[in-house]
Amino acid sequence: MGNIVEIRTAEPEEFEEAAMVMLKAYEEYSLILSTEEWEGYASRIIDIDSRAKESNLIIAKINGFIVGTVTFFPLLEDRTLMIWPPDWTGIRLVAVLPQNRREGLGRRLVFECIKRSREQGALAVGLHSNKFMEAGVKMYEDIGFVRAEQFDIKVNPKFTVMAFKFDLLDQE
Repeated sequence: MGNIVEIRTAEPEEFEEAAMVMLKAYEEYSLILSTEEWEGYASRIIDIDSRAKESNLIIAKINGFIVGTVTFFPLLEDRTLMIWPPDWTGIRLVAVLPQNRREGLGRRLVFECIKRSREQGALAVGLHSNKFMEAGVKMYEDIGFVRAEQFDIKVNPKFTVMAFKFDLLDQE
C-alpha cells in the first residue's frame, strides 16, 4: 500500500515550506547556470507572494509534508505575469523533491492544472521550460504538450526559454 497523496491549493501559511521544496527541486540547475543567473532565478522561484494575486499554488503532500508544487495561472482578465493568450491558462515551476521523483507526482500536479483549465473553459494550457530541464520537457511531451515557438522567450542570443502548449480542444 503506497502513501496517500493529497493534491490541493496551498494555504498562505504553507508558502514558506512550498518555497523550500521548489528551491530544492530546482537546485540541480545551479550547476548549469552561472552563479549570478542561479541567484536571480532562485530568488524568483521562492517569491511566491509576487505571483499569489494571479495564481494558485498547488501542492502535493505525503504524510503531512509538501513534496511537490506547481504554480497554476487560471483565466484572468488583468494578467501581468504571463504572455499567454487570454483564453489560455498557464503553469510555472513544476517542482518535486529529488527523493520523491519517479513517483508520478509531477504528472499528477500537471494533470490537476489541466483539469482546472478544462473546468474554466480554457482553450489551452501554456508553460515554459528549458533544454537543460530534460526530465521536465520529456514529461510535458509525454503528457501531450507540443512546442509553441511563437511564445518562446529569447533571453539572449544563446539562450531561449521554450514555450509549450497543451491544446484542450484536441484532448477531450
